[in-house]
Amino acid sequence: MKLADLNEQYARFPDISRDEMRKFVNWIHAQPHMQNLSEEETLHFFHASMNSMEMAKQVLDTNLTVRTHCDDFFTNLDCERSELQRAMRTV
Repeated sequence: MKLADLNEQYARFPDISRDEMRKFVNWIHAQPHMQNLSEEETLHFFHASMNSMEMAKQVLDTNLTVRTHCDDFFTNLDCERSELQRAMRTV
């Protein structure tokens, strides 16, 4: 996946400061159980969390935890699989 230019992303999300993003990226890098994400990737988590640092931390941690524990769900994304069909009907 090609990431968008970081300056363009900050222009799209003017309410997000680079200082705030640096704090978020530094927090991620300090977490031993988290993969190191790029600033571009973390910017989207932050924006999706309504620019809330605590919410972004929780959303990212939950996302990575679920991906770890439900690896099969994320690695085999064949929408015709019976398990996925059942999950989509349930949701």
